[in-house]
Parts: sequence; C-alpha cells; structure tokens
Amino acid sequence: MLAAVFGVGAGPETYFGVDGDLLQWVILGLFALYALAGAGVSDGTGVETNPETPAAVGEHYRPTTETHRDGGYHDDTYRAGIHRVVGAGDRVALLRVGDADGRRVHDGEVAHVDQSTLDEDFEAATDPDASFTPVAGVKNALTGLYWNVARYR
Repeated sequence: MLAAVFGVGAGPETYFGVDGDLLQWVILGLFALYALAGAGVSDGTGVETNPETPAAVGEHYRPTTETHRDGGYHDDTYRAGIHRVVGAGDRVALLRVGDADGRRVHDGEVAHVDQSTLDEDFEAATDPDASFTPVAGVKNALTGLYWNVARYR
C-alpha cells in the first residue's frame, strides 16, 4: 500500500487524466476502510452456545451468581467475565476472553470445571469477538500507527 502511494507520488502529475494527489488520497482512503473493516468486523468463533447440550469447543459462558459478576473468584477456579470453551470432556476448560462488562481481554486465564458446575454456575453468553465496533476499530488503527512510529524514537 505504501509502495503504491509513494509510486504515485514519485510518478507523473497525472495518470490517465486523474491528478496524482487525488489518487494518493483514494489509495489511502481505501486502505483505511480495509483496515477498519478488518479491525471492526469479526465473525468470532461462529459457534452458537446451546446450554441444553454438553459444552462444545467455541461456546461462550458467563458465571450466573452475583459474587462472580463483581470480579470475585469462586473457590479460586473462575472469575467474572465471558469464558470460551477451549476443551470439552469430563472436565471443561474455560478460557477467559471477556471482562464482567463484556469487553475483550487477553489474560490467558484458564479455569477447569465439571460439566455439572458449568450447568449450575454458568449461563450462555455472547462472543465478545462477534461485534461491529467502528470506534474500537479506529482506536486500534490509531494505536497501531502510534506504536509503529514510537518504536523508532
């Protein structure tokens, strides 16, 4: 993308009757739209959570009791927030992927619970990755631009 912008800037003043500066802005605008679409739109896991069946990899759950929703732990096994099933068997492995407000987190916290505990203490939740948030996309793009420049200071 940058090569195209610099190539247009270093080339002739017009391309097939179109001003080179206008072409640069069009290329930058298309790139910005592409970056925002990639950052703001996500399919998530694409797995619908069905609390009536045993847990399946990719489903999402959150603790149901109020003591869990305030960020507290239950017997040091799981914390408030959205948990994705990353392992299903006799025991279910839950990766914490969202905080109590549903915002995405990347803390790598994994809890292991029995299927009966999952049925009793958790409810179905939405995937925090499956949403369109243009403001978050702009924020992520600007943060990325900042760190691309800041690393050379």
